[in-house]
Amino acid sequence: MKSPAFQFYPNDFLGSGSVAAMTLEEIGAYVLLLCYEWNEGGLPDDLDRLARYCHVQRRTFDKLWRVISENFEFSGGKWTNIRLEAERSKQLAYREKMSENGRRGGRPKRETSENDESRRLADEKPQVSDRLAESKPTQSTPFSSSDCSHVLDDSEHDGATDASPYPHAFELTWNAYPKRLGGNPKRDALKAWRARIAEGEDSDVLHDGVLRYSAFLHATGKIGTEYVMQARTFFGPSRRYEESWTLPSEAKSGGALSDAWLIKNGYGSAAVPPEVQ
Repeated sequence: MKSPAFQFYPNDFLGSGSVAAMTLEEIGAYVLLLCYEWNEGGLPDDLDRLARYCHVQRRTFDKLWRVISENFEFSGGKWTNIRLEAERSKQLAYREKMSENGRRGGRPKRETSENDESRRLADEKPQVSDRLAESKPTQSTPFSSSDCSHVLDDSEHDGATDASPYPHAFELTWNAYPKRLGGNPKRDALKAWRARIAEGEDSDVLHDGVLRYSAFLHATGKIGTEYVMQARTFFGPSRRYEESWTLPSEAKSGGALSDAWLIKNGYGSAAVPPEVQ
């Protein structure tokens, strides 16, 4: 039976750098296409049909698609959103597990005290997924694209699943990370993220740092440019995620960024932050 719904987390949606850069019309078209993908298992490679899905003329849709297509991948003759399909796989896996438990006469008994201890230790330190209203049977919802092309050897650790080889807490943070022009290797970002976690850093701190950085880039007009820091640097030993990423009051004039302030502080006429690679 086809699942009628997927989880929607407002904090994830509003915290996405991709969504933050969209207009209201682009957001509306994006959400409509996610819904059609959920119902149909993918979007057709037919822009005329997609324009009809969004109830706009083709020339209007072409402008919208240039922005929102960044959140979809084309494979097997259809367009899909990586996170939405991961959500679908998680739901299927959960339903199969519940069905198997039912055939066995209910929820299986806990096997060993070692497993109990592992679960207890995991529950003692809430991660990003706990803070963002984790609920069963699903834990995520699609708000931006993510690169799941790499399969990690240690995918069984840190909450990774068959549907996504990356830890769930990392996926939430990666999906919120601002998009950049040029490379931003996801596997390298994960290595840096895990290194900070191994040092005792809380995943919430890393996630909050991404949200502050995304807001800063949005304010300076640098979302989607080559001046966005690579995630492996942001999570690296320099711990750039700890910075406040707030603009001082003198940077604003009437609610807008002051060109004079940007030039004075080394951002230039295009608000280019120094040393971001």
